[in-house]
Amino acid sequence: MARRALVTGSSGFLGWHLASRLVRDGVEVTGLDFHEPRNPLPAGMRDLRIDIPVALEGGKMVFNIGQADLEGDVPAGIKFMGKLARHLIDKGVAYRIVGIFKGDALYLLLQDPAYNRVRQVATGNPYREMVAALLRAGIELEACGNTMETRHFGNADLLPGIRVNEGAMFRTLELVREGFVQLEP
Repeated sequence: MARRALVTGSSGFLGWHLASRLVRDGVEVTGLDFHEPRNPLPAGMRDLRIDIPVALEGGKMVFNIGQADLEGDVPAGIKFMGKLARHLIDKGVAYRIVGIFKGDALYLLLQDPAYNRVRQVATGNPYREMVAALLRAGIELEACGNTMETRHFGNADLLPGIRVNEGAMFRTLELVREGFVQLEP
């Protein structure tokens, strides 16, 4: 397996020298920076310039997740909520993220017996640790009460920490009125 590295600040003195050394050692290097390099890039280094840096000062976001679209083996909604939370945590930004799961995506929040019944497998919910990681990051996860009712789920079918709202559409509207921005993965 090829070794890869991301060197931030690659146009600066330290970053440029670190990237040069890694390239010489056979590492596949991507140099990331906001500035144009002062020196020619080391041969073989991939250059990535950020043209529009984003400076968030905090925010309230709601993800409305109705399908379990996968990116590789990871549901896109779970992936992007986690990625956003990690970015905000790294930047020291206060945030509140609510993930509302409804329809076909609700199975991502199920305990093993309910997951096995719905998905007709015997493996248990392979996403339970990803869901737990979101909860540990402070993301609030909610299940649509209407979907719960129509699919004959009860609260005991949900993973720990999942709350049930009255209905995904009304809850999303409520949060948007409170100043949340609705994001779709």
